[in-house]
Amino acid sequence: MTTQEFEDQLNEKLKELAINERVLGMDHPKNATSYHSIGGSYLFMGEYQKALEYFLKALPILERVLGTDHPNTATSYHSIGGTYHFMGEYQKALQYRLKALAIRERVLETDHPSTATSYGNIGGTYYSMGDYPKALEYYLKALPIFERVLGAKHQDTITTYSNVGGTYELMGNSSKAQEYRQKAEDARSRR
Repeated sequence: MTTQEFEDQLNEKLKELAINERVLGMDHPKNATSYHSIGGSYLFMGEYQKALEYFLKALPILERVLGTDHPNTATSYHSIGGTYHFMGEYQKALQYRLKALAIRERVLETDHPSTATSYGNIGGTYYSMGDYPKALEYYLKALPIFERVLGAKHQDTITTYSNVGGTYELMGNSSKAQEYRQKAEDARSRR
């Protein structure tokens, strides 16, 4: 998709949202889906403040309509956390990512790929904060889930191997770093 096509698609989403807000009201559940979709578009475009604005509009509607223990509510928290991460606001990112994780652990169980994604992204936030032991702890929670559920050749598993290797390297454990980098390379070559 070209940049122009992407922008045209976003403009159509915004027009549809304006009609829905006028006809259905601001807090209609259909708008939460639109807010989240538009937020995702702005996130993809690197317009983090606008993305955050739309994700934050979706969250209270989802909490009201679906409740605080619903996978879609967790996804909303996760998206807000990711946006704060991209903005460099790591404490806020961690706050929202941990909320998403708590919901996913309760609702989806600990062996679900979305739960593993939460573990990995929390690890990434700790990594960005320079807390490498905590980052490693969360990466190592994500890894066995990805290996079991998605397999060693899946991109999420390969990325986690690389993240574990890079974190071990920064912690001064070169042999463990090499072990996980080799796992990543082996998995890539078998794809």
